[in-house]
Amino acid sequence: MAAWIVLTLLMVCLGVPASPVPAYVISEIRNGGAVAGRVVFAGPIPELPLLAITKDQDVCGLTAEPQMLIVSPEHRGVPDTVIALEGIPQGKAPSASQPGLDNRSCTMLPRVQAVMLGTELLIRNSDPFLHTTRGRLADAKQAFNVVFPKGTSPKEQKIRFPGVITVTCDTHAHMRAYILSFDHPYFAVTAEDGRFQIDQVPPGAYTLKAWHEGWRIVAYDQDRRPLYEEPYVMSTAVKVTAGETSEVDFQLTTRE
Repeated sequence: MAAWIVLTLLMVCLGVPASPVPAYVISEIRNGGAVAGRVVFAGPIPELPLLAITKDQDVCGLTAEPQMLIVSPEHRGVPDTVIALEGIPQGKAPSASQPGLDNRSCTMLPRVQAVMLGTELLIRNSDPFLHTTRGRLADAKQAFNVVFPKGTSPKEQKIRFPGVITVTCDTHAHMRAYILSFDHPYFAVTAEDGRFQIDQVPPGAYTLKAWHEGWRIVAYDQDRRPLYEEPYVMSTAVKVTAGETSEVDFQLTTRE
């Protein structure tokens, strides 16, 4: 049997694609454009329930403020929405700053962040008790599991999988965060006023996507951990022109 046939069969058995997707290539961007805009909430702003705390109540308290959806009644901007362009095989270098995730005051901070695949995430426990920080992908595959007894030093965790990673704490059922991992650096997370901007974009036509976690609790698991509705995903076409900023706004609203 020919060697290439043996190799192909081995790759199939191992689940390795015969034609792997090329890795993102860093290249100089000349006359790049930008995409900027805002995510706002349309319609009545929902009142979300307090989250029950069942562990370390002497420090954490009995309830936690909901973080699933934050909307300012004044300007209706929506923070913690991830905005990303699709289909960019090469372009600017990723940010040199190291992202982090902190277990602090019985909360995971930040609630939502976006990183590039392969990033070393610095995870820490700033609380005086145990946290177990576990990340799972949409198919329930474990992305990481980091145990932090009291006084443990920060630990680096490489993000090895693309997609949405849901982060929970095994010992505190109310705690949750999200990490969205991309194979390129053309993404942003909306600020408190709902605004975002993505710079140094190669001119061209793209699909721009917005992701926000679901905020309605639909059930509880055996550990009394809240289970939420599906995330809200929106997309639109955008054309990026050299030296210009393309404005794109998204409206988020409660499902019927």
